[in-house]
Amino acid sequence: MSILYENIKETKGLINTQAKSKAWYIVSMILAPVLMTLFMTIMVYIAVTISKQLKIQNSQFINTLEND
Repeated sequence: MSILYENIKETKGLINTQAKSKAWYIVSMILAPVLMTLFMTIMVYIAVTISKQLKIQNSQFINTLEND
């Protein structure tokens, strides 16, 4: 009787583990694209900000050359 009980307990544990891993799989499938998009957005924002700063510095440099 106890062997049967142990088997049932083990099976329940396996089912719970499978459910947890499936939940994590679903969460990761949702979270991965969201995080990737967020990361790419931040990278593009940084790139645009840097290029704007460089344009401003470049135009100031050209103005100083023309004024001399």
